[in-house]
Amino acid sequence: MDLFRSLLFVPGNQPRMLQKASLCDPDVFVPDLEDSVAVGDKEEARETVRAHIELLSSTGRPVIPRLNSLDTGLLKDDLSAIAVPGVFGVSVGKVGDIGDIAEIIALMDSAERNAGLEIGSIKLLPWIETASGVINS
Repeated sequence: MDLFRSLLFVPGNQPRMLQKASLCDPDVFVPDLEDSVAVGDKEEARETVRAHIELLSSTGRPVIPRLNSLDTGLLKDDLSAIAVPGVFGVSVGKVGDIGDIAEIIALMDSAERNAGLEIGSIKLLPWIETASGVINS
């Protein structure tokens, strides 16, 4: 089992930072499409992250993009953009209960299918960030 001790979060709308990140040696690269990207920059950030996945994964380190939470309505587009070879998994925040997990997995399966990837090839790293999420977990 691999240990993820150091995660390098990089704003997804910053191509120079993503390029420079490939020179670092974290346990995991986390291109961020969530909080570090303004709502108006989400589409550009998706394209930028997608364009840098091959570079980051060529380092041999897992690439786990941080996506927008289910309740934002942005998750489906995030998944469609990053469902490419080289993505180890996705980080999704504000997961509230098992129903959220089931819905996220269904969206992941659809994105993988549409991209021609094996279903289940992209791992899910959910974040429980709310009191209700803790109670429901």
